[in-house]
Amino acid sequence: MATATLPEVHRTGGLIGAELRGLDLTRDYPDETYQAVLRAWAEYGVIFLRDQHLNAGQRDAFASRLGDIRVRQELRKEPEQVKAIGEGWHNGACFT
Repeated sequence: MATATLPEVHRTGGLIGAELRGLDLTRDYPDETYQAVLRAWAEYGVIFLRDQHLNAGQRDAFASRLGDIRVRQELRKEPEQVKAIGEGWHNGACFT
């Protein structure tokens, strides 16, 4: 098996957040790489993977290595409505 490529973890400052560097998310990596991403996410709460240019399939492939993908709820708007149902409020979600 190939040696795992582990991301470089750089704290972004403040109380939470880290930037992960050194990964090309268009590639597939060994499980150890995804475990390192999950550890950084758990430790820092928010992770940034900058300058990644992914199509929908690549995005979904990466996300599926981190856990189950949940489809987000879409707001809907009938043609005669001025605002979408639920517009004007925020729905936060926890991704664990």
